[in-house]
Amino acid sequence: MAIDRLGGLVARERRSNEPALLGAASGREYDYRRFCTTAWKVGNLLRHYGVRAGDQVGLLEPDAPESIFTLLGASLLGASVSVNGVDRTKAIVGPTDAVSALDSSTRRIGYGSVPAQPTVAHFEGEVWSENPTAPPDSVEPTATVLETATEQYTHSALLTQARALCEGHEIEPDTTVVLRESLSNPATIVGGVIAPLLSCATIAFPAQDRVGDVAIGANGAPEPRHIPLSAVHF
Repeated sequence: MAIDRLGGLVARERRSNEPALLGAASGREYDYRRFCTTAWKVGNLLRHYGVRAGDQVGLLEPDAPESIFTLLGASLLGASVSVNGVDRTKAIVGPTDAVSALDSSTRRIGYGSVPAQPTVAHFEGEVWSENPTAPPDSVEPTATVLETATEQYTHSALLTQARALCEGHEIEPDTTVVLRESLSNPATIVGGVIAPLLSCATIAFPAQDRVGDVAIGANGAPEPRHIPLSAVHF
């Protein structure tokens, strides 16, 4: 079945033992089975804190695995994520120190260290205990799923660009795509997250001893191939 929503990237039938995500300094690794289940749990966590279709979730300092899971979890609810935005958000997700420092009445969810403030939820602890089933929400392909200060992007728009990159840059199931540009750029999300997931390939955060097959956006990267950000045409 053709994938027309980001939630389709973590559909039940896509679970497998193949690698989906290689984490950063923590060394975390997720196969497609654990990856899909974690995305479902994050969607359920966001729902628990009041996120619904049409709402916005803010991402602070987005270059972390938790940001990818937040994007996918929000997409399952029909919500959107705003990169480094904290205005009109229903919840804010980011490193514990960063979200704890915000003077905000919005629900804050911090990953990494356990928050000292009772008003800040702990991402890892709460995701672990969430229901490991996909949220039942019905989401339209034309729904907004990613926002910047000036633009809004739908499920359909992101997936269209990701398909073009998969074909033009030979992203296949055995390909490892390394994120060598910030996820604050929507083009990085398309080329470094959505395109690999479409092809059942592997997303990787940079590590000192890691060289993948394709780098997203960096000419000087050690990977033999790279995808320039200009290859994404919105």
